Amino acid sequence: MPSDVIRLGDALELDRRAYELRRSGRSLRLERIPMELLLLLVERRGELVTREEIIEKIWGKDVFLDTDSSINAAILATRAISGGHHRAQEWTIPSRGRSRQGRCR
Repeated sequence: MPSDVIRLGDALELDRRAYELRRSGRSLRLERIPMELLLLLVERRGELVTREEIIEKIWGKDVFLDTDSSINAAILATRAISGGHHRAQEWTIPSRGRSRQGRCR
């Protein structure tokens, strides 16, 4: 059974049970969409998560909004709150999706 707390690098922790991202033990405010995206990418780390999978997981199948802009905004929000920490561990495959690489403990 996977741990509820996942370390992302040296200072960040993602607590799935508490639905919380922490830096050095301090809670960081992250809106629902960026948090859901971060959880999805961490759970599927090392795998390509297509834009379609992201859309279905976060918004559902029959969504009618600009999901590309929403996904991009969510990625920017996770980068901003983590101090850019995720940028080096995140891969974008143009027109396909996203993948999170890097150390998770």
